[in-house]
Amino acid sequence: MASHSIPSYTLLTNDQTELLRPESKSLGEALRYTDNRYRGLFGGIWRAGRTYASPTLGNCFGPEVFYSVGADDDEAWAAFGEPRKSVFEREAEVARAALAFAQPIADELGGSAHLQLAGEGEDRHVLHLFLPVSNVMNRFTPGQWFAYWKTKDTEFSATARLSDSAEPA
Repeated sequence: MASHSIPSYTLLTNDQTELLRPESKSLGEALRYTDNRYRGLFGGIWRAGRTYASPTLGNCFGPEVFYSVGADDDEAWAAFGEPRKSVFEREAEVARAALAFAQPIADELGGSAHLQLAGEGEDRHVLHLFLPVSNVMNRFTPGQWFAYWKTKDTEFSATARLSDSAEPA
Protein backbone atom coordinates (compact mmCIF):
# COMPACT_ATOMS: atom_id res chain seq x y z
CA MET A 1 0.00 0.00 0.00
CA ALA A 2 1.31 3.45 -0.89
CA SER A 3 1.85 6.01 1.80
CA HIS A 4 2.98 9.64 1.86
CA SER A 5 5.44 9.18 4.67
CA ILE A 6 8.13 6.62 5.25
CA PRO A 7 7.50 4.34 8.24
CA SER A 8 10.18 3.76 10.83
CA TYR A 9 12.95 1.31 10.03
CA THR A 10 16.43 0.35 11.17
CA LEU A 11 19.26 0.68 8.67
CA LEU A 12 21.18 -2.62 8.61
CA THR A 13 23.76 -1.83 5.92
CA ASN A 14 24.91 1.53 4.62
CA ASP A 15 25.66 2.77 1.10
CA GLN A 16 28.96 0.87 1.14
CA THR A 17 27.14 -2.38 2.20
CA GLU A 18 28.90 -2.25 5.58
CA LEU A 19 27.11 -3.98 8.45
CA LEU A 20 25.86 -1.37 10.93
CA ARG A 21 24.29 -3.51 13.65
CA PRO A 22 25.02 -6.93 15.17
CA GLU A 23 21.73 -8.30 13.80
CA SER A 24 22.92 -7.36 10.30
CA LYS A 25 24.97 -10.58 10.33
CA SER A 26 21.69 -12.46 9.88
CA LEU A 27 21.53 -11.10 6.32
CA GLY A 28 24.21 -13.59 5.18
CA GLU A 29 23.65 -14.41 1.49
CA ALA A 30 21.29 -11.44 1.13
CA LEU A 31 24.32 -9.15 1.01
CA ARG A 32 25.00 -10.52 -2.49
CA TYR A 33 21.85 -8.61 -3.55
CA THR A 34 23.38 -5.26 -2.59
CA ASP A 35 25.87 -3.06 -4.38
CA ASN A 36 28.10 -0.34 -2.95
CA ARG A 37 27.40 2.02 -5.86
CA TYR A 38 24.62 4.42 -6.62
CA ARG A 39 22.47 3.48 -9.60
CA GLY A 40 19.99 5.51 -11.60
CA LEU A 41 16.41 4.33 -11.14
CA PHE A 42 13.03 5.86 -12.02
CA GLY A 43 14.54 9.27 -12.75
CA GLY A 44 16.31 9.39 -9.39
CA ILE A 45 19.30 7.86 -7.63
CA TRP A 46 19.11 4.42 -5.96
CA ARG A 47 21.28 3.71 -2.93
CA ALA A 48 21.84 0.04 -3.83
CA GLY A 49 23.92 -0.90 -0.77
CA ARG A 50 21.29 -0.35 1.86
CA THR A 51 19.18 -2.96 3.63
CA TYR A 52 16.55 -2.30 6.28
CA ALA A 53 14.75 -3.90 9.20
CA SER A 54 11.05 -3.06 9.07
CA PRO A 55 8.96 -3.62 12.20
CA THR A 56 6.17 -5.10 10.08
CA LEU A 57 8.02 -6.77 7.17
CA GLY A 58 11.31 -7.93 8.74
CA ASN A 59 14.58 -7.59 6.86
CA CYS A 60 14.07 -5.78 3.56
CA PHE A 61 15.81 -4.57 0.46
CA GLY A 62 14.92 -1.22 -1.07
CA PRO A 63 15.18 0.39 -3.41
CA GLU A 64 15.37 3.77 -1.76
CA VAL A 65 15.43 6.34 -4.56
CA PHE A 66 16.06 10.02 -3.99
CA TYR A 67 15.27 13.06 -6.11
CA SER A 68 17.46 16.07 -5.31
CA VAL A 69 15.71 19.44 -5.09
CA GLY A 70 18.12 21.60 -3.09
CA ALA A 71 17.61 22.53 0.55
CA ASP A 72 16.95 26.18 -0.33
CA ASP A 73 16.93 28.54 -3.31
CA ASP A 74 20.69 29.14 -3.18
CA GLU A 75 21.42 25.43 -3.31
CA ALA A 76 18.86 24.84 -6.07
CA TRP A 77 20.25 27.72 -8.16
CA ALA A 78 23.80 26.40 -7.72
CA ALA A 79 22.89 22.82 -8.64
CA PHE A 80 20.08 23.27 -11.19
CA GLY A 81 20.18 26.89 -12.35
CA GLU A 82 16.61 27.53 -11.25
CA PRO A 83 14.62 28.25 -8.08
CA ARG A 84 13.89 25.45 -5.61
CA LYS A 85 10.13 25.73 -6.18
CA SER A 86 10.55 24.82 -9.87
CA VAL A 87 12.92 21.94 -9.13
CA PHE A 88 10.71 20.78 -6.25
CA GLU A 89 7.60 20.56 -8.46
CA ARG A 90 9.35 18.91 -11.40
CA GLU A 91 11.02 16.29 -9.22
CA ALA A 92 7.83 15.73 -7.20
CA GLU A 93 6.01 14.92 -10.45
CA VAL A 94 8.68 12.35 -11.35
CA ALA A 95 8.68 10.90 -7.82
CA ARG A 96 4.86 10.57 -7.82
CA ALA A 97 4.98 8.81 -11.19
CA ALA A 98 7.69 6.51 -9.83
CA LEU A 99 5.53 5.69 -6.79
CA ALA A 100 2.57 4.84 -9.03
CA PHE A 101 4.82 2.65 -11.18
CA ALA A 102 6.54 0.97 -8.22
CA GLN A 103 3.44 0.25 -6.13
CA PRO A 104 2.45 -2.89 -8.11
CA ILE A 105 6.04 -4.13 -7.81
CA ALA A 106 5.93 -3.71 -4.03
CA ASP A 107 2.56 -5.49 -3.91
CA GLU A 108 3.83 -8.35 -6.06
CA LEU A 109 6.85 -8.86 -3.81
CA GLY A 110 4.85 -8.62 -0.57
CA GLY A 111 6.28 -5.26 0.43
CA SER A 112 5.24 -1.65 0.64
CA ALA A 113 5.93 1.61 -1.21
CA HIS A 114 6.20 5.09 0.29
CA LEU A 115 6.93 8.60 -0.91
CA GLN A 116 8.04 11.49 1.24
CA LEU A 117 8.36 14.88 -0.42
CA ALA A 118 11.06 17.21 0.84
CA GLY A 119 10.00 19.50 3.65
CA GLU A 120 11.34 22.95 4.45
CA GLY A 121 15.15 22.80 4.48
CA GLU A 122 15.29 19.20 3.20
CA ASP A 123 17.18 18.59 -0.01
CA ARG A 124 15.40 15.57 -1.53
CA HIS A 125 12.18 13.69 -2.15
CA VAL A 126 12.47 10.00 -1.24
CA LEU A 127 10.70 7.01 -2.79
CA HIS A 128 11.20 4.01 -0.54
CA LEU A 129 10.17 0.44 -1.19
CA PHE A 130 10.45 -2.15 1.57
CA LEU A 131 10.73 -5.56 -0.10
CA PRO A 132 11.15 -8.58 2.20
CA VAL A 133 14.53 -10.25 1.74
CA SER A 134 13.05 -13.76 1.79
CA ASN A 135 10.55 -12.96 -1.00
CA VAL A 136 13.27 -11.45 -3.18
CA MET A 137 15.72 -14.30 -2.61
CA ASN A 138 13.05 -16.91 -3.35
CA ARG A 139 12.36 -15.30 -6.73
CA PHE A 140 15.69 -13.88 -7.96
CA THR A 141 19.39 -14.63 -8.04
CA PRO A 142 21.56 -11.56 -7.32
CA GLY A 143 22.21 -11.06 -11.05
CA GLN A 144 18.52 -11.42 -11.87
CA TRP A 145 17.68 -8.88 -9.14
CA PHE A 146 19.75 -6.11 -10.71
CA ALA A 147 18.63 -7.09 -14.23
CA TYR A 148 15.01 -6.88 -13.03
CA TRP A 149 15.49 -3.28 -11.88
CA LYS A 150 17.26 -2.35 -15.10
CA THR A 151 14.25 -3.65 -17.06
CA LYS A 152 11.80 -1.87 -14.76
CA ASP A 153 13.76 1.38 -15.12
CA THR A 154 13.56 1.07 -18.91
CA GLU A 155 9.80 0.44 -18.67
CA PHE A 156 9.36 3.46 -16.41
CA SER A 157 11.38 5.67 -18.77
CA ALA A 158 9.31 4.53 -21.76
CA THR A 159 6.10 5.25 -19.84
CA ALA A 160 7.35 8.71 -18.89
CA ARG A 161 8.30 9.46 -22.51
CA LEU A 162 4.87 8.33 -23.72
CA SER A 163 3.08 10.61 -21.26
CA ASP A 164 5.40 13.52 -22.20
CA SER A 165 4.63 13.07 -25.92
CA ALA A 166 0.89 12.87 -25.19
CA GLU A 167 0.86 16.42 -23.79
CA PRO A 168 -0.04 19.18 -26.27
CA ALA A 169 2.87 21.32 -27.43
